[in-house]
Amino acid sequence: MEQFTSTPPTPPPHPSQNPDHNGYEIAFRQQINKARNWLMAVAALQTVGSMVYYFKLTGQGVEPPAAIAAVVIIGALALVFWGLWFWSKYALFPAALTALILYVSVLLLDAIVDPETFFQGIIMKVIIGCGLYIAVSTSYRLRKNSDK
Repeated sequence: MEQFTSTPPTPPPHPSQNPDHNGYEIAFRQQINKARNWLMAVAALQTVGSMVYYFKLTGQGVEPPAAIAAVVIIGALALVFWGLWFWSKYALFPAALTALILYVSVLLLDAIVDPETFFQGIIMKVIIGCGLYIAVSTSYRLRKNSDK
């Protein structure tokens, strides 16, 4: 009787060992993902924030129609950020720049409408603003380098 021995298949090489990929391409892809992740984080925070805001308003005795109207506005903003995140897969720089301009515009509008609450959550607002700035600057550098 013949005895069959099977050898386990060899795993594919790590991308850094693949001759078709170099370190620059891997770093490039990581930077794109990091920039897109900032857009996704803002969209997710807006989504969760709209739900939290609804419960906060109803807990303060605000009538449900008024609370729903506020949540619809914040939810629409969240949908816009989700759309920008999706768009960033195809055009990262314009999507990131639009997200930053939209975010700063909403903060300024909020400061004009209700200046007393502007400084509530200021640390989170600054972190998000810095993250979007990083996304814009990273995507601009990547765009500039790819044009060469």
